[in-house]
Amino acid sequence: MTISKSPVKTYDIVSTYQLNLKHQEIRQNGQSVFWVETNPLAIEIHNQSDDGPVIAACHTAPTSKNLPWTLGNPNYTSQAVDTWPVLQPEGHSTFGAPCTFDLNSRTYQWKRTHSKSLGGSLFASWNFKLVETSSVHGSAYKTHDGGEPLPLAVYITTPVVGSSISSSQHLARIDYYESVGEDLELASLVTVLGMVERLGNANAKGKRDMGNVGMGGSMGLGGLGGGVMGTAGGFGCGGPI
Repeated sequence: MTISKSPVKTYDIVSTYQLNLKHQEIRQNGQSVFWVETNPLAIEIHNQSDDGPVIAACHTAPTSKNLPWTLGNPNYTSQAVDTWPVLQPEGHSTFGAPCTFDLNSRTYQWKRTHSKSLGGSLFASWNFKLVETSSVHGSAYKTHDGGEPLPLAVYITTPVVGSSISSSQHLARIDYYESVGEDLELASLVTVLGMVERLGNANAKGKRDMGNVGMGGSMGLGGLGGGVMGTAGGFGCGGPI
């Protein structure tokens, strides 16, 4: 897929603490717009400041393959979390499967992309595009000539050069190709951040398990079957480029 139009909005995701990716800022044109805090339970997006009101959150504890998320100030009781919408990997095997969520009676998917015109790379596996998968006739957004939905947004991971982490490290950017509205913008931000966190945790677990195998230990489910596939049954977002 080749996209000729320019993004209507770009957010940069920056780590603000050296050697600590749990505190991030989402910036537009160099100005902080949102603050992201990650803890063992959840990822929270704040506005106004890093301790300002929570306006979106996702529950990242690997209790299932789905990723619960919500807009507004969250209630983390199990009864409340059970009612949250979810980012759901499709199919029984989630490796290479799109990840879907619903919002305001429409359906959206995060998919991997390697498209150079979107800023992706053939060898980069953590670049994603957001598309609407509601029926073409009911979709508010345009489709490609072949019927493939045009991306509403693209998440592009910043390549890591060397091993050093600066005090203000650029982690990724999100380009929006349509004006999607506040709710979808927040939903897309919190779901992709939660997805990347899950993938990172799964990748680290897979490497640890592989190390245990190399040292004669037993290989758990997070070994060869884990890696970037994800935790608790796998978590990945593939699909056509």
